[in-house]
Amino acid sequence: MSNTVNEVETFYKNALQVLKRHAIPFMVGGSFALREYTLDIGRPMHDLDLFCKAGDYPKTLIIFNKEGYKTSIPDERWLAKIEKGNNFIDLIFSSPNYINPVDDSWLSYAKEATLFGIDTKMIAPEELIWCKAYIQERIHFDGADINHLILRKGDKLDWKRLLMRMENHWDLLLSILINFRFVYPSERGLVPKWLMNELISRLKSQLQNPIPKDKICRGPLLSRTQYEVDTTKNGFKVIS
Repeated sequence: MSNTVNEVETFYKNALQVLKRHAIPFMVGGSFALREYTLDIGRPMHDLDLFCKAGDYPKTLIIFNKEGYKTSIPDERWLAKIEKGNNFIDLIFSSPNYINPVDDSWLSYAKEATLFGIDTKMIAPEELIWCKAYIQERIHFDGADINHLILRKGDKLDWKRLLMRMENHWDLLLSILINFRFVYPSERGLVPKWLMNELISRLKSQLQNPIPKDKICRGPLLSRTQYEVDTTKNGFKVIS
């Protein structure tokens, strides 16, 4: 039997109160953070994603066990779960590709918010975009979420910090911004000119450099399944 909205919200509220009572540093992400920043555009909320540091998640699970919740660790590299009945929370401390570990800087940039009447913190929109940039599965692609975040928050984003976050993957950031310009040509001014010029300059410099000798595929950073044939049969190496 599916839970009512009130039952789900009560579950979330009680879980947040547990975290606050035990002073566990955490941030709300996922669809709740998306709604916070995009207002009317945000997707329906089907679950609650909570972010914490890897060093905090083991004791967090112990606390919830003592509070009568069921806990599990689907992937020790980035994800744990907190459950009661048919309700669950994803406790996230990195990303599915393991390259976005949560650290103190996430908490320092997090935004104050209120959820279910409880004062809490939301992941900053820059970190939210950074995480969503790597979610490009066949059935789960977050490109539209990123576009909506830029549409609503582009004039207030810390673009220098986002560039810093994606420094190693600046060309992925460029592709994201090109996509935004395609979707919203009348709103392309939300992305600062200096950033586009910087990324295009890097692309021009890259075109003058030799092609890498190693067969490299970074597709698995974006999708766990869609590039498996490249790394298992076609001789490509996975590199971050």
